[in-house]
Amino acid sequence: MGKLNIFFDTCIINRILDLDKRESDAKYEEDRRYLGKILNLCSEEDKINFFVNPSVKTEICNTTKESRRQKLLKVCAQYNFKPFNKTILPFSLPGTFISEEEVEILNKVCKSNPELMKDKKIIADSAFCKEIDILLTTDRDLADINIPTLEIFTPKELFEYLSKTLEIKP
Repeated sequence: MGKLNIFFDTCIINRILDLDKRESDAKYEEDRRYLGKILNLCSEEDKINFFVNPSVKTEICNTTKESRRQKLLKVCAQYNFKPFNKTILPFSLPGTFISEEEVEILNKVCKSNPELMKDKKIIADSAFCKEIDILLTTDRDLADINIPTLEIFTPKELFEYLSKTLEIKP
């Protein structure tokens, strides 16, 4: 098996930065715990690439709190997040354009799940790229959709998948 390419939903980046902050919300704690395990696994294995939308870097650079901005930039560099962008106008480079067939699939998913309209760009970026294998998200609505070309996991689901795929002990 070659390298596994995982696309991070935007919410994952902030969650990474908050790995050391405990929360009372059980789902948040589960995500935080498993995301830490995934990142440790990435540090130990050379079998995973992480991708993000280039807008993540723009959002980080626009973060007004200097210390948080520096921490976010450090995290991006530490895990070598690679930019990828499936282009829906307006767009930023690097990117590729979305096909009419992909637009139809995306519209069908969003029509069946109106709460995912906000995630339309994330779905397109990850689902319609032959190089992307998995979308990692903490959004349960997004994790529950079915797109034949893409596996969508929460941090716990991804860690369990990686444990089996990479033959790692949990």
